[in-house]
Amino acid sequence: MAGSVNIFNTGKSALFSSRSALSTTGHNISNVNTEGYSRQRVEQESVAADRLGNVVYGTGVRVAGIQRINDEYLTRQVSHETKFLGQYREKDVALMQADSIFNELNNEGLNRLMAKFFNEFRKLGNDPESEAMRATVRESTDQLIGDFHRISRSLRDIQKNIDVRLETNIREANELVDRLAHLNEEIKRSELNTHSQAADLRDKRDVAIKKLSEIADISVASNERGELTVSLSGVGPLVSGSLKNKLYVETAKSNEEGRPEGSLVVRLEHNNSPDVGGRIKNGKLGGLLESRDQILGTAARRLDELAFTFASKINEIHRKGYTVGGDTGIDYFEQPDSIEGAAERLSLSSDVREDANNIATALMPDAPGDNRVVLLISKLQHQRVMGGGKSTFDDHYNATVADLATIAQKNKQVLEHQNHIVEQLEKIRQSIAGVSLDEETMNLVQFQQAFNASAKVIKVADEMLETVLNLRR
Repeated sequence: MAGSVNIFNTGKSALFSSRSALSTTGHNISNVNTEGYSRQRVEQESVAADRLGNVVYGTGVRVAGIQRINDEYLTRQVSHETKFLGQYREKDVALMQADSIFNELNNEGLNRLMAKFFNEFRKLGNDPESEAMRATVRESTDQLIGDFHRISRSLRDIQKNIDVRLETNIREANELVDRLAHLNEEIKRSELNTHSQAADLRDKRDVAIKKLSEIADISVASNERGELTVSLSGVGPLVSGSLKNKLYVETAKSNEEGRPEGSLVVRLEHNNSPDVGGRIKNGKLGGLLESRDQILGTAARRLDELAFTFASKINEIHRKGYTVGGDTGIDYFEQPDSIEGAAERLSLSSDVREDANNIATALMPDAPGDNRVVLLISKLQHQRVMGGGKSTFDDHYNATVADLATIAQKNKQVLEHQNHIVEQLEKIRQSIAGVSLDEETMNLVQFQQAFNASAKVIKVADEMLETVLNLRR
């Protein structure tokens, strides 16, 4: 009798273990396309044996737990490399937009309009008394001013668009912070009650960490209870257990680094720093801030320097000249009061705007045919007046465009390389933790056969018990 009961228990334990294995295999198959899912495996172990006389009999099997097949180091590596991928992608978007602003292959760009401006002054020098030529000079100046405005406004528009993307990413980061804090609490509660890993919850947490890594440069630490502390590198903690510390944005004034007036700065709750953005170097946030303040900010500042010096040098010569009516001391451009915003504020002086005869051409009053002022202005084109006497107007502008093109090309190359690194890491992770349908199908057949065999053991035990009972009748 005891032997039959023992076989019943052995068969029952095998039946339950096979059922658990079948259930887990089905769970793996159903999550084959779930992002970040790590396949699971039922860990089985033999039950403590019974002794009958000098013989030890096995008593079956039990489920020791469900193991999550995952390489923690590899998962962290994927998150680590993802932060650089996010940074380079955001820079690539901003640089492509900037490239379209300065692309002069299909239109008259700023350097061509500057060349046209000086050429019109040379033509005026051949006939300084011509009203038609004066009108042409003023028209070419309007075209040049218009392009200064176009480039300046376009750069500011890209910077404003970056602020919109910055705010969107901050909002997404805060949602992920909420999710991580909630998952920390759920994992702690689940594993405390079951004494086994909450595999699905840990997968969800890893996915959230990866997404947050793409947005910001974070560091992750774990304690003995399995809770994660997620910190914004160089700034402070975002998540510690179930506690959270959120990011937010505020408008701020311009600064010398290239941040335009009214732009957004990043702040962290419970942190005294008025702007933590300067310490965010990687991730989408790092890429956005670098693009707005350093790359585009530098281009905008160099454009302002060009507009300021251009207007100031021409005014300096023009004031010395005399108009047709004998007036002197007249500015050709409205004199900009500062370098910041000079490109957007550049305009003709009201005197020249109202009357083209106020364009000074002579160095002496009442001197028909005197074109010396015009010639002095036209010679500015090839003089090194920018950068403390190191470059011409053309050199300065072309260097600005070339710098942007170089940064864009280098970033694109690094982006392709980084994308390849992340793809390779994902493939390696998938080979370890991913679900193979072929393998799971084989497991399904194996566990199904084990389940059927376990049921057969119980049936045999039942038949044996029935035989024994019939002997007593």
